[in-house]
Amino acid sequence: ELGLDNADRLFSGFDETIHGYSNAYQRKKQLSADCSYIPVKEMQMGTMSGYRRKDGVRKEEDQPIKFYGFPLKETVENAIKLDVIKDYLVNAVPTPGVYSTMRDGSAFRDALNLLQPGEKLLPVHIYFDDATPASSLGYKSSAYQMAYFHLTVAALPSHLTAGLRFKYPLTIAHSKDVASSNFTPVYNYIVSEFKKLVTIDMEWKGRTYTMRLVLISILGDNKGMHEFSGLSTSFSSGSICRWCPALYHDMHHCLRACTLSLRSKDEYDDVISSGNELMMEHHGIKFSCQLNSLPGFHTTLSSPPDFFHDVLEGVSRKEVHRLQQFLSRRGLSRENLNERIARHDYGRTDDSNRPSALSQPTGTTIGNKANQSWVLIRYLLVIAEDYGDVDSPEWVHFRLFALLVESITKMSYTDVEVDKLEEDIEEWLGSYVTLYGAEEMVSSNGRFKSSITPKHHFLLHYPHHVRTFGPLIHLSTFTYEQMHLAGKAKSYITKCFINLPLTISNTYALVCAERRSRPYLEMTPSK
Repeated sequence: ELGLDNADRLFSGFDETIHGYSNAYQRKKQLSADCSYIPVKEMQMGTMSGYRRKDGVRKEEDQPIKFYGFPLKETVENAIKLDVIKDYLVNAVPTPGVYSTMRDGSAFRDALNLLQPGEKLLPVHIYFDDATPASSLGYKSSAYQMAYFHLTVAALPSHLTAGLRFKYPLTIAHSKDVASSNFTPVYNYIVSEFKKLVTIDMEWKGRTYTMRLVLISILGDNKGMHEFSGLSTSFSSGSICRWCPALYHDMHHCLRACTLSLRSKDEYDDVISSGNELMMEHHGIKFSCQLNSLPGFHTTLSSPPDFFHDVLEGVSRKEVHRLQQFLSRRGLSRENLNERIARHDYGRTDDSNRPSALSQPTGTTIGNKANQSWVLIRYLLVIAEDYGDVDSPEWVHFRLFALLVESITKMSYTDVEVDKLEEDIEEWLGSYVTLYGAEEMVSSNGRFKSSITPKHHFLLHYPHHVRTFGPLIHLSTFTYEQMHLAGKAKSYITKCFINLPLTISNTYALVCAERRSRPYLEMTPSK
């Protein structure tokens, strides 16, 4: 008999190897009988030319391009099934002067203005990302890249959002099909589902509450958010920021948050309505995001940053590379530094994320995954302490960066701490420009290249987004990355790539049915 633990194994795509094909099929029949299993919706986003063999003859004919969606009503019902979540949605109130969840930010307060008398707010996120499943031979191809759209209840404490059990699939398709259609079929499906489910009834302690469903933000990496928002995905020229009209050539002049002029909803809508291609290109807009038709959502206001990609997979690798060069000049080679990193005691908490050896740098980056980079930033100054100089600019600069990472990843802020975060970012960025310069010319083609990358620039917007959405650590895509394991495991086990979106969708549907059919383990807020 399958329980919650086994359901999590199913979620990882190992149902065939653990229980066998027949057991998984029988369980699906049982779940369908008690109405727990809800089949995914098959939809068509267009056609493509292809060949089909019929009556022994190979004929060319149009083949439908399909994607798969999950019913929003059942997904939301499953998402608010836990009593502790219901209690928080009904009774939690913002804390004045403190930012501990999205509930304390201005985006949540603006969403409250949409409520009718007697209604409660049910805010949700949509997460979008691409992932490439691997075949049994380890071969990867962009032809198999999947586009995942997941839904999560927003404005909850981290212990109610971090686990996989709090993330629910919404739409799955081939990435190339989604991109070629400018997201239009996916937009249409999501918008239609949200407009059909304006409110939902929630039972809690003998009372029925009317919850108004509001899409409060979309989450993902920078490229995905620009694609999803209809913005330019080029980060080496033209408009590079989804929050302000900063251009790549001017980015190194914008080193203070107060000099940034944010994009506005009215300006965006005016550019779209004008239909002027030159104006749209100047503002970095490729097409209109149809999700803007949903109440309370607009792409210029509802796309928070992700420190996971900006800091841990972005600027941190450059910072480690710069410090490694400094240590090498002082006599600590990369090989000796790697030996120290391998021998260092990281303690029981961080040992599972022990940094790997620093690889030979390519460009200005130097290996390690995001979780490893996070640990390395905290320990590197201790590991190489005897080769450092506490008064040297490079050492002081990296210490500023390490303190900045700690500040960005805080679980809560006061108004004073948000102001201090803004000062710390500007001080660190000013130190970076002083040490490494703000611009350079690539001699091979004479093309302008800024040493201030777009990810450096994005950090200037972080204090504004903390005030809007609360602590950014609650909005990180860190845990969402685990969702891709299902597709990778399924493709490896089944060795079938004919209709991978359907295969992965059925896996998610079976796991969601397991969760609906059995009571959750009751949770209490963490101390």
